[in-house]
Amino acid sequence: MNNKKDIFVFSGQSGAGKGTLISELRRRHLGKFYYIRSMTSRSPRTKGSPEDIRRDRENYIFLSPDQFEKEIKAGELLEWAKVHGKYYGKPMSEFTAAETANKIALVEIDVQGAEAVKKRFGDRVVSIFIVAPSLEELENRLRNRGTETEEEIRTRLKTAEEEIKFAEEYDYQVVNDEIDQAVAEIEQIMFQK
Repeated sequence: MNNKKDIFVFSGQSGAGKGTLISELRRRHLGKFYYIRSMTSRSPRTKGSPEDIRRDRENYIFLSPDQFEKEIKAGELLEWAKVHGKYYGKPMSEFTAAETANKIALVEIDVQGAEAVKKRFGDRVVSIFIVAPSLEELENRLRNRGTETEEEIRTRLKTAEEEIKFAEEYDYQVVNDEIDQAVAEIEQIMFQK
């Protein structure tokens, strides 16, 4: 698969809907994708919709901070960062599993992590930056999730303003105003001939 575009990186503002779009892609194309899970030292979500809680447990490998630091020292992570006071990283074993399964890898990652993926996998990577229609809508989405404190919402909004500056460095930008339209745009990017 080394000559193919088989790793699709999704970054964007917290609350822009990256996870929702990826879940919809996976639902529409069963068996075609391998979702690259993240390791994190944060706790699993206990608030939000049952779907959000289920997806959270499917999409993350939860470790204690000490366990995460052992993974770092062992060199088991492609990249890692401390974001909002918690560790996040992508284990190399997930990329190996996607390649072994001969599936397209879907990677939800922050802008710094996206650079590490591009550096490691080069031309195999297509990068897509997901944007909310406006900062006001982004704030509404964050508040409606009901999973962050007021301070966390403010931090995420400030981070979102910084992250949007990186959108031009991505191969594509997709505005997630309406899920079906955004998914159709991503499908066009992924499956163009």
